[in-house]
Amino acid sequence: MGDTAGPGMDPDIGDDDLGYEWVTCEACGGDGVDGHDCGEDTCNCLRPEENRTCHICRGEGGWKREE
Repeated sequence: MGDTAGPGMDPDIGDDDLGYEWVTCEACGGDGVDGHDCGEDTCNCLRPEENRTCHICRGEGGWKREE
């Protein structure tokens, strides 16, 4: 079974969450961001921070899956 809650989700399971498990997105590691885009054609950033919304989980860090 995966993690029980993702970013921005209440870790307590409510009545609406029974029968579901939280699946952490492997593309972004649950952070909701994947990749760096500073707006330049060639990036010269010394410490690029990931700031592009993950295209798999759409920034949620994962999704609920029916058990």
